[in-house]
Amino acid sequence: MHRSLCVLPSAGIFGRVQLAIAAIAASIALCGVAQASTNLIFNGNFELGNTGFYTDYNFSPSNGVPEGVYAILSNPGPPWHPLATSYGDHTTGSGLMMAVNGHPDPNKIVWQQTVSVSANTAYIFSGWVSSWYPTSPAQLQISINSIPLGVVTAPNTTGVWQQFSFTWFSGTSTTAVLSIVNLNTERIGNDFALDDLSFVVPEPVSLLALGAGLIGLAARKRLRSKVS
Repeated sequence: MHRSLCVLPSAGIFGRVQLAIAAIAASIALCGVAQASTNLIFNGNFELGNTGFYTDYNFSPSNGVPEGVYAILSNPGPPWHPLATSYGDHTTGSGLMMAVNGHPDPNKIVWQQTVSVSANTAYIFSGWVSSWYPTSPAQLQISINSIPLGVVTAPNTTGVWQQFSFTWFSGTSTTAVLSIVNLNTERIGNDFALDDLSFVVPEPVSLLALGAGLIGLAARKRLRSKVS
């Protein structure tokens, strides 16, 4: 599989004030504005079924009970789970999703996949989450290489797909272990679905905005150091 990556010009992007927007713009010019990002996650839309990822949950394609089970299906409602809201996947409305009945034990991996990455490169890890039962929405911790990027709360309204997105810089890493763990351990409720997981290099406009944000952060830190 061929892919072209826009590599940032400095290995110390977060620690060096002198990285300028012009340098990032130069990287964008070298990569080409029209370049399309390739999703590095295999089967991120689950259309290939129950394959390509690791999970601590038990695969249960015909029954959504008890807690700690999941299925790859087109609708989490009956007959899979008698109390679940019926609705379609995010991709097309008629495809597949990963429906999950939240685990009562802590630190159980919902979904995990390892991908190869280029050093000193910015990536975006994104996806869509929904709730199929309204009580006690899932609290999904998103991590890369065991470092949390943030926590996503599933929607209170059932059947609504909500996007999450996090930016990650590879530094010296050449592999990325992408992980989703549900921090909610409630037995009542805590029911959700995932779809269209994606891990890509930002498009040029997004990359430039990221560089501008980093420059602004560095400038504020330098100003505070002068004031103190």
